[in-house]
Amino acid sequence: MLLHGLVVVPPPLYFLDRIILAPRNSNVADLNTTILSHFPRPKIISYSANSTETELGINTEPEYIPVEYLRSLEASGLPPRELHLK
Repeated sequence: MLLHGLVVVPPPLYFLDRIILAPRNSNVADLNTTILSHFPRPKIISYSANSTETELGINTEPEYIPVEYLRSLEASGLPPRELHLK
């Protein structure tokens, strides 16, 4: 195990057959950021959709929804607005 400051970091294979449980999405985001910082590869950021689509037969006029609003949504079941990968 490596020691980074006061945090003991287990070897990468330690997490292979384990899961991490967190009570809130904000905790999950913090954990993901911490864990990703330990990987040596460069970070890739993928962004979610910045527009909406209307279904045929449902709406006759498309509604404008600001991109800022779409990017502010953080609901379970929806993809994150920014997906950080390594």
